[in-house]
Amino acid sequence: MVQRQFKIGSSNFSDLVARDAKNNFKYYFVDKTFFIQQFLQNQNEVLLIPRPRRFGKSTNLDMLKYFFSIDNAKDNRQLFTGLQIENAKLLNGEDCMAYQGRYPVIHLSFKDLKQDNFSSLLAMLKTVISKLYKQFPYLLQSEKLLPEEKLRVQQFIAETATDDVYQKALLLLISYLYTHHNQKVMVLIDEYDVPFQNAIHLRDYGKSSKAGEQLVEDLRKFFGVFLGGALKDNKELEKCLMTGVVRIAGAGVFSDLNNKRVYTILNTPFDDGFGFTEMELTDLLQQAGKIDELGSFRAWYNGYQFGGKIIYNPWSVMCCLESGEFISHWLETSNNNLIYSMLLHPKTTQDSKEINSVLAGLISGQNVQKIIDTSLVFDSRVQETEHLWIVLLSAGYLSGTQHVANRAGKTQIKLKIPNNEVQAIYEQVFVDWLKNKHAITADSPLIEYLLKGEAEQFCKELKNIFQKVLSSRDAPQTKDEDESSRYEAFYHGFMVGLLALSLEKNHHKVLLKSNRESGSGYYDLVLEPKDSDDKIYNKGVIFEFKRAQDSKNLRIEAQSALKQIKDKKYPSEMEERGIREVVCIGMAFYQGNLQEKYELYNCQQKTYLPITAVAASSKLLTSTYSHPPKATAPIAKKRSLSESLQQQSEDVRSKSPDTLEMLPRKKAKKTGDEEIKPSDAAYTNSDDDFEPPLKKKGKKKSGF
Repeated sequence: MVQRQFKIGSSNFSDLVARDAKNNFKYYFVDKTFFIQQFLQNQNEVLLIPRPRRFGKSTNLDMLKYFFSIDNAKDNRQLFTGLQIENAKLLNGEDCMAYQGRYPVIHLSFKDLKQDNFSSLLAMLKTVISKLYKQFPYLLQSEKLLPEEKLRVQQFIAETATDDVYQKALLLLISYLYTHHNQKVMVLIDEYDVPFQNAIHLRDYGKSSKAGEQLVEDLRKFFGVFLGGALKDNKELEKCLMTGVVRIAGAGVFSDLNNKRVYTILNTPFDDGFGFTEMELTDLLQQAGKIDELGSFRAWYNGYQFGGKIIYNPWSVMCCLESGEFISHWLETSNNNLIYSMLLHPKTTQDSKEINSVLAGLISGQNVQKIIDTSLVFDSRVQETEHLWIVLLSAGYLSGTQHVANRAGKTQIKLKIPNNEVQAIYEQVFVDWLKNKHAITADSPLIEYLLKGEAEQFCKELKNIFQKVLSSRDAPQTKDEDESSRYEAFYHGFMVGLLALSLEKNHHKVLLKSNRESGSGYYDLVLEPKDSDDKIYNKGVIFEFKRAQDSKNLRIEAQSALKQIKDKKYPSEMEERGIREVVCIGMAFYQGNLQEKYELYNCQQKTYLPITAVAASSKLLTSTYSHPPKATAPIAKKRSLSESLQQQSEDVRSKSPDTLEMLPRKKAKKTGDEEIKPSDAAYTNSDDDFEPPLKKKGKKKSGF
């Protein structure tokens, strides 16, 4: 088999199917020419197909241009030799290739129309129109065009036409090509939504909402004529295909187009036309000799559902094959201004509460059910959370399953984060929120305590952050048991985002994993060293989260979370990897409050030790010892302890591990009706709740 190369970043169809001197394909690519067959069989004149960025929209439009263009038809025909379309037939039995080279084709993109005022945008559009008209120089010599029409062509090329005439630039070009060729015209428009999305961002999140409002109005007036006038009831138009990321509705731009049909990612038609299907990916991996890595590709770049098909991100797949790295390749290719603004700067407290709750649930791995409109309504304020979810869904930041339309034109849908790549993007959004709004960075004390392994200080700092960052209104407000998982998911997601900060400087040393199977269950969150023999980062951390019905139950739920870690044997996965010690932390949350319980699991001895008993020598992620550390008894350091208990603790600390194991456990004392258990000190890990029990008589503090 001939070894091919990877061509990343090109949407030019002729480049992707280029052949060498022996007529072998030079580059790896996926044959999507069946999309031409689907396009021909669709009977609508104007089609709009929104898809996420880098999912092959531009390449597909370029492919249609080479297939249908009447210019260079003979040479273009060779590009499709050996591809699926060569032998494809329509439903009526007609060969698809009979349509090759039949039509004049207008192909333009709005990707550069991102200006913040209409005069600048119009100047850029004039350049776009000039380049477009230059593709048809024969119109200047056409015997079928009138002199004044040729003059107009020349003016568009020279960018000297009056501003009002540019509203008709597309309509006029369709007319000129139809007149010259005596054949209807194909129109292909890429990234049609760019100017509209930019205007929305400027209006609702920019420095001047008034300027944004003016741009919105100017776009509405201009494109209502530019697009609407050219595409509505135009007998010289064969077909038009527009692509973008989101569907723009309510702008007055397409309201008069009664021949337009929209196919979103929720629709079955064209569901496999963009992105890679499982079969296509499998074939590609076999060609590249990477079929054994299919599982990793599924975890990182799968998870999108378009209509009835599961789809892979094609850009990330190709970048991963070229680089060999399973990382987020997609984020840097997109303009995420609108999405970031909507996520990080909600306009109302209610929006903030809903967004925080839903995103935290998504980050924790849960599906979230929402009712959405399938359009981004251009003339409404998009900060409404309903619009946020459809933007995230359309842009590829969420995947939707089990969607059902209701009578009101809405769609009930389950939303989820599709894969590891997008999960990393959400975690980064959360990290940015912590950095920008709350000045919490990878250098903050919290992360320092975590990486140094100072468990007690880590939990104290975490409490401070909760009080600072999470007000009670941010968290879900419910005591309904049916909402327990959603409540826990909020805090789970918060912790994932918070701990993701630790990876900014240590991603090469530490893994952050969520909701994975280990032992006889699924843990919530894990920080795991990549190398169990690393001299610094060689310990693991397991978090288990619980919700509390009220603040009084925080301690009980925290203890329950720790017990679950132990009962379900969650450390077993890291134990099998040769990790020597695992810190197990159970956390309970109630609104902005938390309670933690933690112990250290020694994998070699298969025993749990109180964290306070090994605080001097054990770290969450750092250790330089070559043999198990000395175990010591719990030490309570605060003023609430009596001198006798302090002396007792110092005595125990001096014992060796073997001697410590032989020491008898102190029996519980009873004072009246109250039982005092010295072993409770092993589970007392914070100043807030360590308070030696009180005798009922005299209310004097006891030192045991």
